[in-house]
Amino acid sequence: MPSKTNLLLLLLCFGAVGLACNLVQMLGPTPTMPVYESLLPTDTPAAGQPIEIQTDEPPAADPPAAQPGDTAETPASTAPADPDILFWDDFSSPESGWDRLNDVVAVTEYQEGQYRIQVNTAQTYAWANPGQSFGDVIVEVTAARISGGETGYLGVICRYQDAENWYALVFDGYGYAAIRKRTTGQAVQDIVEWQEASGIQTDSSPNQLRAECIGDRLALYVNGSLVIETTDSDFSTGDIGLIAGTLADPSIEVKFDNLVVKKP
Repeated sequence: MPSKTNLLLLLLCFGAVGLACNLVQMLGPTPTMPVYESLLPTDTPAAGQPIEIQTDEPPAADPPAAQPGDTAETPASTAPADPDILFWDDFSSPESGWDRLNDVVAVTEYQEGQYRIQVNTAQTYAWANPGQSFGDVIVEVTAARISGGETGYLGVICRYQDAENWYALVFDGYGYAAIRKRTTGQAVQDIVEWQEASGIQTDSSPNQLRAECIGDRLALYVNGSLVIETTDSDFSTGDIGLIAGTLADPSIEVKFDNLVVKKP
């Protein structure tokens, strides 16, 4: 028969466990920032489920979100003096607010005055956002596919609500373009299937992208030519972003520069 001392110790242990459980329920899980997603069916989350990356570093403070249609504070003092420019970044400062990750599957980082996204696994895409909020916008950016197979793709995200709700306007190394969409509980889908486009540099030369997200119209121009467009009204506001991904090929590396977000 256990002694009174042993019983008291057991009660104290149970009490401590209960207190710990209550603290976990109050504090909840540690917040993480999902910045890539694998669509592979093996040893990875099911298609449509973002992988959440945890690091030992404290999370960076989120910049204050601008209201849709407002002019966001530009991240550099040399921003163009144009009232139609809502946001601008030449990626010369690694403190301008974009997500950063260094992982075996994907890397998103500032590098030598550009923003670099590298994906190291087939059927995976990675993205980064600056933490802004806009309504109708025109997003312009220079992008070069540094390495990777032709099925690798890159482009611009607009109306980003969260990791499960956004549009992406992209093109690949074959010179095909698509408009992709993610909605809660669904895998990413092509709301406009891949179609051949003209005017795209398919080697490592830089391409000038112009994504228009105006009303329900979504359109992508590359080097001045309209390559794909559609209409969709599910999302009307949100953040912008940069994206790169793989299909059959195992890797892609892309560098972005001179991003400008304008009023239509």
